[in-house]
Amino acid sequence: ASDGVVTFTQTPVGAGGGKVDVITGITSGGQGVATQSISLSTSADYLWQQVIIRGCYSTTVADLYLNTGLNGGAIVDGAGKYNWRVNEGITNTSGANSTGGTGSTGDSKGRLVWYSLGNASSEKNMLIINIYNSNTASHQTYMSGQRIGRQSDDANYSFGTFGITLADSTIEDRIQLKPSSGTALYIDDYMVYGYKKA
Repeated sequence: ASDGVVTFTQTPVGAGGGKVDVITGITSGGQGVATQSISLSTSADYLWQQVIIRGCYSTTVADLYLNTGLNGGAIVDGAGKYNWRVNEGITNTSGANSTGGTGSTGDSKGRLVWYSLGNASSEKNMLIINIYNSNTASHQTYMSGQRIGRQSDDANYSFGTFGITLADSTIEDRIQLKPSSGTALYIDDYMVYGYKKA
């Protein structure tokens, strides 16, 4: 160590003993966009991939939806393609707490938040999305993750979890995020990691 910096010379190891790869390093996100696409690896080497999104909000009061894209093909957005569940806990500045959630089977998209994203730059959110089986047509794609940050009322702080399952077993090469209303999604940056099988 020197000046508080520690250098590691070994390869990082993830859960299950697999190596962790940086698939996409820190990448600037869209500013005032209708949708944000984030590429995934289709390599069979990975057991799962993790997307980390920082500084996410919309300028309208909106929920956040997710769709996947078929490998080299169209966005999956037809009826009956997604099952999802969201649960959140909320705390406001006066100390009041509440919990809630919602879910759907047979939807045309997945949902990542219960109440809403922040709708100003002072109400940013961080999202962690774990994606399983997107690189194989032998299993359905599953997703799980967390949302941490402000809701559209700046006084409300939220922590939530979500799960999404695709109805079909297909290979996906990207996810696409979009607000439920409006066309002004903001993301500071994002990263994608891959956890290898061995």
